[in-house]
Amino acid sequence: MNNIESKKNYTLEKLKELQKKEWQKTFTVGLLKTLSVLLSFFFLFTLLESVFFFSASVRTGLIIVLTITFIILLFLWFGKSFINSYKKDQTLQLNEVAKEVGKYYPDVKDNLLNSLQLLEDKNPSSKNLIEASFQKVYNQISNYNFTDIIDYSSFRKFTKIFSIITFVFIINFFLLSNFSSATSRLINFSTEFIKPATFSLEAITGNTTIKKGNNVLLHIKGSGKLPNIIDVFTKTKYDSEFNKHSVKLDSNNSYALNINSVKLPFRYFAGSGKIRTKEFSVNVIDPPIINSLSLDIIPPKYSNLPIEHQGDNGNVTALLGTIIKFNISSTKELSKAIIIKSNTTTTSLKVNISNANGSMRIRKNFSYTIHLSDKDSNKNESPIIYFVKTITDKHPTIIVTSPEKSSLLPNNDIVNIAAKVEDDFGFSKLYLLYKIVNPEQTDTNAQFNQNEIVFDAAKLKQEIFYNWNFSKLLVREKYVINFYLEIFDNDNISGPKSTKSEIFKIRIPTLNELFLQAEQTQNEAAKNLEDIFKEAKDLQKDLGELKNELKRNEKKIDWNEKEKVENSTEKFKELNKKIDNVQKNLDKMQKQMEQNDLLSKETMELYDELQKLMDEINNSDLKKTLEQMQKSMQQMDRDKVQKNLEDLAMNEEAFQKSIERTLNLLKKIQIEQKIDEVIKRTEKIEDELNSLQ
Repeated sequence: MNNIESKKNYTLEKLKELQKKEWQKTFTVGLLKTLSVLLSFFFLFTLLESVFFFSASVRTGLIIVLTITFIILLFLWFGKSFINSYKKDQTLQLNEVAKEVGKYYPDVKDNLLNSLQLLEDKNPSSKNLIEASFQKVYNQISNYNFTDIIDYSSFRKFTKIFSIITFVFIINFFLLSNFSSATSRLINFSTEFIKPATFSLEAITGNTTIKKGNNVLLHIKGSGKLPNIIDVFTKTKYDSEFNKHSVKLDSNNSYALNINSVKLPFRYFAGSGKIRTKEFSVNVIDPPIINSLSLDIIPPKYSNLPIEHQGDNGNVTALLGTIIKFNISSTKELSKAIIIKSNTTTTSLKVNISNANGSMRIRKNFSYTIHLSDKDSNKNESPIIYFVKTITDKHPTIIVTSPEKSSLLPNNDIVNIAAKVEDDFGFSKLYLLYKIVNPEQTDTNAQFNQNEIVFDAAKLKQEIFYNWNFSKLLVREKYVINFYLEIFDNDNISGPKSTKSEIFKIRIPTLNELFLQAEQTQNEAAKNLEDIFKEAKDLQKDLGELKNELKRNEKKIDWNEKEKVENSTEKFKELNKKIDNVQKNLDKMQKQMEQNDLLSKETMELYDELQKLMDEINNSDLKKTLEQMQKSMQQMDRDKVQKNLEDLAMNEEAFQKSIERTLNLLKKIQIEQKIDEVIKRTEKIEDELNSLQ
């Protein structure tokens, strides 16, 4: 019994669920139909409003019509059905739902309705038969979902209609300004609105800022049915009223007013009749400008360079360490002035009303700009880029001209040092650095000793002479003294720079070395003189043959003859050069022997006589004859060449005799020098014996 009752209740619940879903569908469809019609009317009224711009009373009437329409439709499509169903008995309503289920399912038909009605009978004639009948129907419908019988086609239809109407309305609202304005007016139906003009104006330039003295273009954009001419009104703080400027319409549906050389800020707006733009302002800035720029260029004190004054030019080329003083004058009172270098470092300048000054030291190449700010924080525009280039203090130079790269210590223990020095700004110190090397010791790492040489450090280019006394150095024979000079400039900015000379060697000679060297020089000189004498004889023979060849009637000499004459003169020149070399070597040897006190008075006199003889060999007559010969050769004059050749032959004969006398005198000197050597060796032995006692 309870089982049939529960199945009955389950079936009734399914019917109630179906009834509920059906009512929801009916309500939704009715609402969609109502809203679709209402939105269509509102869309139509909005279109009419956008075209005719109704008054508030007309718009109010339209809204009343919409409201009444909404109420009527809501009653017809929703309220009427609701009232009817409310009046019906709940059981009667469920019977109608059961009937609809029987219609949807062919195997059920009226069985469900009949069985439910029989179950509701209070005095059934055959209860078991009724329950069996219901059980059969229940078995048929237990797996059915009654909500499947609901037809949603009308719901989908009116949903689509409502969506289309809503979409069209939204598109028009956002794309058409007139439509959106009309919508707003309909919503605010009781408010009176002013009918818009047939055109509108917009100040594209708006609020803007320009530099004093520049031009400004006021650009007014229009839309709608534009007039050919509008007015632009401007007013400065000194004007009592706005000034009117008429401006014509251009091809771009806009108006443009160009105002030249603006000096003061002003306000402006544009309009025609009652149509006008908002009011805007043009702000005028007056940035500071560098009126004058002067620089004091102060070189480092050590350079002794004068201070330079430079006007209206910020580019500087100066010595490293130079100080630049800036003096700047501006067109306005300043609040700040700085110098920005290319490496982004800044130097602040001291401000005094419209002037600024300061300084900075040059330590490398850089570029810089000057930045000014006035009391209103206006800054100078597009500052000029200036460049600073440094001049580097060069290293000093030193060339030792005496003694030679390798020389012997004189007998008086004094070495005469001569050096040429030069610097661009002056010197600070000069040192002689030396190291004594004992050939019998293997240690070569001894440190250089140092002597300072006093000289005129302010003189930029000079020759320095210094007599180096070896008497206190305790050196012995065969010792070697290595030395060099090191000079420092006076650069106190980057630090003094130094330059070293080459290393020179001074050797302490033995007596044997001195005499052996002298003997070698004499033997070499004698051999060279003998060779020169032989070549002179050969040249004499060539000159004789050449004189005979030139004894012809032709006035001009030919190229073959000219070549032979030139060869002969060149040989003469070569002989003279060889004589010069011999003389120089002998002179050098004589001075060295004299410095070491190795020559007797008699030998010295013979050397002096030898030098005079060699000077006579290179006499001016021979040189004059060679010069004349060269001129005659250029003229190709046979007679003159022949005469010059005869003079050359005579000089050549004297040349041979001089060489012969020189050779004889040199041999005599060699004998005398041997005697001097014996004497000196004897004296040395006596000194050594005395030192042993």
